[in-house]
Amino acid sequence: MNQNYETLIIGAGLTGIGLACADKENSLIIERTISPGSEYINAFNPGNDWQEEPLTSGGKNLKKELEDRNILCDGKVHISALSPVLYSFIKTEKLNVLFWTEITGIEKVRGNFEVEIYNASGLRKIKVKKIIDTSPERRSAPDKSSIISKSINALLHCEKEISSFELKNGKLLNGRFPSEKYFSLPVEVNDSWPDARKKLFAAWEKRPGKLSGWLIAATASEFAYSSAKGPFEIKNNWLHLPSAAYSNPIQSFEAGVNFFKGEQQCSCQN
Repeated sequence: MNQNYETLIIGAGLTGIGLACADKENSLIIERTISPGSEYINAFNPGNDWQEEPLTSGGKNLKKELEDRNILCDGKVHISALSPVLYSFIKTEKLNVLFWTEITGIEKVRGNFEVEIYNASGLRKIKVKKIIDTSPERRSAPDKSSIISKSINALLHCEKEISSFELKNGKLLNGRFPSEKYFSLPVEVNDSWPDARKKLFAAWEKRPGKLSGWLIAATASEFAYSSAKGPFEIKNNWLHLPSAAYSNPIQSFEAGVNFFKGEQQCSCQN
């Protein structure tokens, strides 16, 4: 493995993948999970505004592939099916990605960054000139100030389609297929995962009688975030560009693709 890169990208979300496309040979993505696009897929977050037309050729190609594969139709997406599309994209584009990898330290050394990483191969150090953190919680220098809100989502097992009803707590999100529904419950930004799960199940217990036959089939493994749009400067050449700041995966991908077309103005965020 190469030990020197121009850019270290933290998070294999859609923005991170878009960033890596701009400089494939000199960029490395570090992802702590085994999944690309986890800010949408693992969060059971189907997004919205899918009917808006992409602005880049890469975004247009991605949307067309989703439509051709019947993953996206009439503004509704089967979000879990995005996973194999992204794995294939990473392979085809020959992006440098390390999954299941944690960053254990970052040091400034003679104008560059020395980053210690840990995975199944053990500890090692790489040198990079620039760091772009795309994770919502800013994993490279933990901070939640860019997070506007977050929710915990669950996939539902639906007995039958119901035309209309109201939820006092949370909301229902539609997937690609009529039976594909998600229950989304807003929680506090500082809520822990166990606390959020307790709130989710308590809120679902209070669902309308019309939904008594509906069940929670699975809970998401990550929070669904809404973030402010970056980039934010952490330090010189160390930026935060949250992937969760966009309405859907294609918009998030295009934010990464467009980033290097002119270094965008950064907001301070310490």
